[in-house]
Amino acid sequence: MISEDHYRIAFDLLLCAHEEALEFVGRHGIQDEQILRSAIDTPYVGYYPIVHAKAAALLRGLACNHGFIDGNKRTAILITEPFVRRCGFRLNASDEELKEITLSLVLHKITIENIVKWISTKLEKDVS
Repeated sequence: MISEDHYRIAFDLLLCAHEEALEFVGRHGIQDEQILRSAIDTPYVGYYPIVHAKAAALLRGLACNHGFIDGNKRTAILITEPFVRRCGFRLNASDEELKEITLSLVLHKITIENIVKWISTKLEKDVS
């Protein structure tokens, strides 16, 4: 269970991750700011009480809802990893695994429940 002061993604950090995601390719810009703000707030509603569920909600909200003009999946991956780290965990998954699971989510091949289970198998307590 997570306390009320659990780490939250700031909108500015999301924008920085998006810039990084588009460093080499993609169109810059926000398509819908409310979608983006909703995506970073969703992990804190009552449906997602544990870290891996919050991370799954964040990943889905950013990757699937297309708040940016381009780079939504890349940004979702880039922001989910530091979110997990700042919650005291490490996401033990390769870049390729993260790309694959995110694409499967966006293409509706898997559900949020599948993502929650997958992340729970990849989380390790960060002891550093």
